[in-house]
Amino acid sequence: MERIAQKFPDARVTGTFTVEPGREVFGDLKLRGRETSLDLRDAEYFPTHQIPYQCITGVLHDLSKVTLLGCFEMGNGTASRYNQGYRVASIAPQFIAFGDAHVPPNEAAIQSIAFVIDDADVLFHDYDAFGSVSDPGPHIERIVKANNPERKVAIGPYPHIHYFTGKTEIIRVET
Repeated sequence: MERIAQKFPDARVTGTFTVEPGREVFGDLKLRGRETSLDLRDAEYFPTHQIPYQCITGVLHDLSKVTLLGCFEMGNGTASRYNQGYRVASIAPQFIAFGDAHVPPNEAAIQSIAFVIDDADVLFHDYDAFGSVSDPGPHIERIVKANNPERKVAIGPYPHIHYFTGKTEIIRVET
């Protein structure tokens, strides 16, 4: 699954979106965290007040698929320009999935979810995964020599040894 929102925290993608079976309209999806919205537009009326399963699917211009779940209408109306009118609607999705296929809203299709957060080290700091040696003096010479056997490395008066145990999974929970 592509992480568009992670790569572009203020991204805008466009494509065609299915608002009801057999009815596709142009859409402009703005990824802005809590202010994420889908703006839909078409020359003809399209319903958005009762979105089936609160799900809208779309195909972006790069042909990737997007599924918007937990959708509700924020507003709708009409607009015109040069004596031509069109219908507009603004939708707020709660969840968005990007990928090679749509997520069926009424089937148990999701097997697992993984997420990465930028400040995980602050929220879930694992004192057993990272650390430093409080008295590196007795160990530093042996470690430096083992990692640099061909050359002589001078050790200063205040050496530090920091380590990572290799434990990459900090927490796993069932929900």
